[in-house]
Amino acid sequence: MMIEIASSGGFGGLGAGPTKTVEVDALDASLRERVCEAFQPDRLQELSDAAPEGADRFQYDITVREDDGDTAAFHLDEGALPPEMLDLIDAL
Repeated sequence: MMIEIASSGGFGGLGAGPTKTVEVDALDASLRERVCEAFQPDRLQELSDAAPEGADRFQYDITVREDDGDTAAFHLDEGALPPEMLDLIDAL
C-alpha cells in the first residue's frame, strides 16, 4: 500500500507542507500496523463525512493506493482527524 498526504490551510493559508509519500511495506512492523489500521479507506471515508471544514485549520488530501491497484482519495479537515492520526501524519 502507498499513502500520499498533502496538507494545506492553517492560519492564513500559510501552513502548506510538502507532500508526503509513504510506501507502507517499507515501514517497521509496529508502525506499518498502526498506519494500515488508521488509513483504511473505509475509516477515512467515515472521517471525511464526520466534520465540516473550519477556519484556520489544516486540510489534508490523502490518497491510498492499494497493492491491487485500487485508489481512494479523501479531503479531510484537521478537526475530523483523531489526535493519534495527526501524530501518525507527523511521524511519516
